[in-house]
Amino acid sequence: MAPGAIADPVPAAAGGKIGPGTACGIPATLSTAEKWSPKDLAKWALVEDGVTLRCEIDAKPAGVLGFIWVFTYESGDAAQALTTVAAMSGFGGEKSAERQITIGGKDGAEAALARDEAGPGRAFAANGVVVLWGSVDEEEFASGLPAYVLARTSITF
Repeated sequence: MAPGAIADPVPAAAGGKIGPGTACGIPATLSTAEKWSPKDLAKWALVEDGVTLRCEIDAKPAGVLGFIWVFTYESGDAAQALTTVAAMSGFGGEKSAERQITIGGKDGAEAALARDEAGPGRAFAANGVVVLWGSVDEEEFASGLPAYVLARTSITF
């Protein structure tokens, strides 16, 4: 892989879904990996620059240490929302690579992150939704990356 490139593993097998009418009622539907557990975080009311934390999908039940966090945004473009999440303390980090891609049929952005407080991260944004995978170290990150790829490749708006 070239420096700064973003490479994807094969997506994980689907085990559930989040979206309207589920434990994580975001304005999109996406698949979650087998044994990963979603939890609504709207009560936390964490909002920064128009980006709101809505839920987390816990990897621990699948034997992986980390979370997929799901945020929503109402205005601005995907790249700006991704930049906001990358700058959030405890979630983001410095972008080590970035690309413009189509996600769920919409224009979107994706970034690899060198996270400040933990292992690497990966995030995508499109059509009002930001999804961030983060873990404790490189090994756990690699173990959970297929679940993140599943989320990105299965999302519908």
